[in-house]
Amino acid sequence: MSQLTLWKTDASPPANAVRALADILGVKLDVIDVDFANMEHKSPELLKMNPLGTIPVLKDGDFILTDSHAQMKYLLSKFGAEQSEKLYPSELRARALVDQSLFLDAAVLFIRLKVVAVSIIATLTYLWCHTGIRRYTSLDISAEIQSQLH
Repeated sequence: MSQLTLWKTDASPPANAVRALADILGVKLDVIDVDFANMEHKSPELLKMNPLGTIPVLKDGDFILTDSHAQMKYLLSKFGAEQSEKLYPSELRARALVDQSLFLDAAVLFIRLKVVAVSIIATLTYLWCHTGIRRYTSLDISAEIQSQLH
């Protein structure tokens, strides 16, 4: 059996979903943490596997998948024979409802979450660069933003 490797960051809901499914299925993953702050997701090694520079990346031998939904369907198809019917039913309408949820997440929900996360990161970066303050708690950030608004 080839070694499964997952490049991920803890802050990535898609990567966490892949890890959760692997745990449910009892699949052992070699997990590599990617440091977003140091732009590791844009390293030559990861960009060669995924030119979009997104996380997670799943590698099974020489086979690479770069979308979490495809990764989960792949893991379920390859390792989930016993649990497949519960997690991804074969009955047409039940499967269509699961697919609908997957597509909604990919096309709508995650994109909105990403926009919010990028806005927060941009705000934190601005505050970090322009105030000289290097550490914040969520309360500190809120107070700092409020003080700048008044």
